Amino acid sequence: MILTVLTLLAAVPNVPAPTVVAEPNPTGVHRLQPRQMSASSFFKSGNVARPQAEPTFAADDDAQTAWVEGGQEGGRGPWLLWLGPALSQSRAYQVFIRGGLQKSKKLYAANARPRKVRLQPVSAEGDAVKDVGEPRVVELKDVLGWQQVEVPTPAAVTGVRMTVLSTYPGAKRNVAVSDLRVYADAGDAYRVEVEAAEFEKIRAFTAERRRAAELSAPVSREGRAQFSANYQENVLEKGGSNFSSNTQWIAHVRKNEVLAARAERAHAALTLLEGLRENEQKLAAMTKVQVARRAKTAASGRIAFGAFEHRNLQRVATLLDSRGLAQAPTVERVEGENALCIQACETGKYSGCSCEELCSGQCRYGGILHQMAGEYVLGDPKRPEALLRTKTVTIDGDRDSSIETFQNFLRYQDEVADAVVTMEGNGSDVYVDVLDWTHADDGSMKLDRVTTFRPYSGRVVEYVAAAQIAPPM
Repeated sequence: MILTVLTLLAAVPNVPAPTVVAEPNPTGVHRLQPRQMSASSFFKSGNVARPQAEPTFAADDDAQTAWVEGGQEGGRGPWLLWLGPALSQSRAYQVFIRGGLQKSKKLYAANARPRKVRLQPVSAEGDAVKDVGEPRVVELKDVLGWQQVEVPTPAAVTGVRMTVLSTYPGAKRNVAVSDLRVYADAGDAYRVEVEAAEFEKIRAFTAERRRAAELSAPVSREGRAQFSANYQENVLEKGGSNFSSNTQWIAHVRKNEVLAARAERAHAALTLLEGLRENEQKLAAMTKVQVARRAKTAASGRIAFGAFEHRNLQRVATLLDSRGLAQAPTVERVEGENALCIQACETGKYSGCSCEELCSGQCRYGGILHQMAGEYVLGDPKRPEALLRTKTVTIDGDRDSSIETFQNFLRYQDEVADAVVTMEGNGSDVYVDVLDWTHADDGSMKLDRVTTFRPYSGRVVEYVAAAQIAPPM
């Protein structure tokens, strides 16, 4: 078997060493974009905050990204398949290879780089890919930049498969390829706009992968909640509201078949909150907690929810995952928070309660429980049923100042927020956000959809995460 393989390799004609160029700029040929990129394997990082090294990253013209093979064969035998448009009058491909991860010299040396490679023209029909014509075997140089190889092809050809036969060793055995670019010397009609559109698909795919990685954060500190970089707004109802209570309006919306299930969840959150407001024993049983600081999640929330017509979810982005969220503060910390709260309160004017009552969480004004500088959970702090947060700020005017209160109530299901109720001022303006999540294999939770109910205006708006961009085919 070994003798047979060596005989076959020896039979493959060698060609002169490839030409090193700073940037591809061949004449008399046209650049083609892949319709599909695939590989023998690709490296899957255990770090969710890092893009995975998928084969499409070798087609995005970006030296900061790369395909990295995921096998343990030490760079011997992995292949990268580039499939473009089917040609019928082809003469040759001009293939440009940017070997290694060329993001930096340090990363270039960290991974193995392709040394001897076999470039095999292929033809594809459906899922079937077969070799056509003669392969070219070349030995690449161990340098940064592009290397050009001419690959003669038969008239009918669809793409090229690059198989790594040997490597330049790196600190890691996995071989990396930053880019594989193909130009065609062919008589087929060439449409610039079609190829440009295909390239935009590739760039959109890789950009989405990078954004998803940037928005990810270690579960141990930041929680599991992940947000899309973009949400599309759809107005579902914009009629007026003539109902005497928020729950009555929500009950009315439940008659809408499209919104029934989501309206039911909004109604459940409102009912739970109103039950707490009317039951002092339940309020007294709530536990004041210190919540975990999640700077990355807060930044992700500002990006994800920045286009929403309200800022409610931006304020509570770090609270949407309840796991590891609540930590009981010490008595000294609570007393210190209350002292700061009273000091801030006395600089403004508040006509409902004394500052001591307000800061201790015992102030009732306009039917709303005000709790400055604190978060309270209902149930076990490790797996809370709900969380109540009140944030009070001083608004300075030309002649006077006042205290504005924003209150959020989060109802949890499966350890993530199922619904968020937001009240401003005395509670006359209420928003209820119903959240739909998807469980990922790595344990993270992706927020796919938010439906906002606003009883005051009778308005219902949904925000749907931008669809996962499929790899170019």
